Amino acid sequence: MGHLLTGLCMLHADKTVRALAGELWIDKLRYPQGVNSTHIGDILGHLEKENWAPLKRFTDLAMQSLINISSRHNQSLLEMITAMDSHLNIVKITNYKKLNELQLELTRKS
Repeated sequence: MGHLLTGLCMLHADKTVRALAGELWIDKLRYPQGVNSTHIGDILGHLEKENWAPLKRFTDLAMQSLINISSRHNQSLLEMITAMDSHLNIVKITNYKKLNELQLELTRKS
């Protein structure tokens, strides 16, 4: 349930809600148990596949707040984006190129 809420908030229209979801994800990754970023990525992929929200909301959040915090955060973000991509690579979606660029950048850093 928490992963669904986090995923939904990462795509919310309000920038403050997206920022809070990002901070929650960042904070959870500081603990050994962490957070299941792959599961959140699956949720985001399903939502984006159905055009629930513009992909730009997530890519902006990721590029502004979620990337380059630590190597662990970058690896988890890459897992999230890879899980999203598995749902989106068969669908034509706006800003998909930006998601691929982010994925490529994270792959180079890991």
